[in-house]
Amino acid sequence: MSYGKIRVLLGTLRVRLTLWNTAVLLVLVTCTLLGVREGLRILLLDSLDEFLQEEIAEIQDDIREQLPRWNNIQAGLANKAQDHPRRRLFVQLFSPSGTLLWSSAQTPDEGWNARLFGAPAGKTLVLEGYRVVEQPCEDAHVIIRVGVSTQRPARDLAQFTRAMLIIGCVVLIVTPVVGYLLAGRATQPISEIIDTTARLQPAQLDERLPVRGTQDELDRLSQTINGLLDRIARYLDQNRSFTAHAAHELRTPLAAIQTSLEVALLGDRTVDEYKEELLGLLEELNHLRLLVNQLLILAEGDAGQLCTVREQTRLDQTVQKAMDMFQAVAEVKDVQLTREQFDPVVLHADTAALRQVINNLLDNAIKHTPSGGRVSVRLCYEGQTGECVLSIRDTGIGIAPTDLPHIFERFYRANKARARDRRHDGTGLGLSLCRTIVEAHGGTITAQSSPGEGAIFTVHLPGACPPPTPA
Repeated sequence: MSYGKIRVLLGTLRVRLTLWNTAVLLVLVTCTLLGVREGLRILLLDSLDEFLQEEIAEIQDDIREQLPRWNNIQAGLANKAQDHPRRRLFVQLFSPSGTLLWSSAQTPDEGWNARLFGAPAGKTLVLEGYRVVEQPCEDAHVIIRVGVSTQRPARDLAQFTRAMLIIGCVVLIVTPVVGYLLAGRATQPISEIIDTTARLQPAQLDERLPVRGTQDELDRLSQTINGLLDRIARYLDQNRSFTAHAAHELRTPLAAIQTSLEVALLGDRTVDEYKEELLGLLEELNHLRLLVNQLLILAEGDAGQLCTVREQTRLDQTVQKAMDMFQAVAEVKDVQLTREQFDPVVLHADTAALRQVINNLLDNAIKHTPSGGRVSVRLCYEGQTGECVLSIRDTGIGIAPTDLPHIFERFYRANKARARDRRHDGTGLGLSLCRTIVEAHGGTITAQSSPGEGAIFTVHLPGACPPPTPA
């Protein structure tokens, strides 16, 4: 295997998880085994010390009972030393001046015939592979020394150390293998995520990542990516639909313009006839210009660049100006245009964009209200929430329940109850533009309606406040 392949392999998440898990487990096992070994060593030595203390206490009791029969005392001590050959127990008696009086058979040959002057009585000392305790016996005027070899505990500890090394080697061999298998199982969903996303194409986003139902981080990742794919798919569908509708809307006035020009060029016409044709062309061009402007606004809204220039706006004055402008239109249709509650409100907003929202809503309300009907406008300031609420109610034909959820979609035209001649019809973008502009200001727009009972369009805009009081 080449160096490049090895480097790629070592860089995979599976191998890195294996190495990290192996390293952590080895450190834990090593620390645990070392701790157990140290605990065992202390336990063995404590056991020896306890044994020494018990033996020297028994010897003291035996000497007191046998005094002054020293032959019996020495014979008893010799038997006691012989009873523990594996521990290599030995006993010595010294005079208070330090003279050796007696030693058992297992006493080491050299270096053990002198007292340990200055050694604390009853404290265990370590001397040349032995643990030794000296304790005076006041009744017999002797110093008792009892010692045991540390060879057996050392041997037991060495055996345990060898077992530890074997366990460590087994762990060192088994841990990477098991860790690699477990890491592979843990990273398998990630591999599936990678393979699935690699197959996805912009034109085909119907495939989704599998969700195992474990509700772990990988499941949440799959759900998050699936949600992202759903949003991308909806966005692409909307863009395709938007492009198709825009092309259709642009094609219609362009075809009308081309037809009018072709007809005008077929033969000689009077000045009045040419003027009539030019007026028709101008109307189609106005329709085309309106559509292009609306498409540009929607594109700016999608890019997050709409309503970036704002100023302090008296919304109540803006609404009043719009009502004044549409008053003549309402009178022509014999529609009563009135205002209800009208609070003075200051808003930091794009005045021209909000004016377009108000104009669209008033235009729709008047156009869909029959003669003798009524359109009422209400503007109120909500002090607790710091927002203003604009409501425009009409007594027109209303909106069908099947159309109501879709009226803010682009190029959507409510059904046949609100359909009109194409020459007077809108582009199907008016309400969509209203929603785009309102949402660019951080607000919301909603509609309520029932067929034959009119409609209510409500706009909520945050960040409002009353106008300053004149000094």
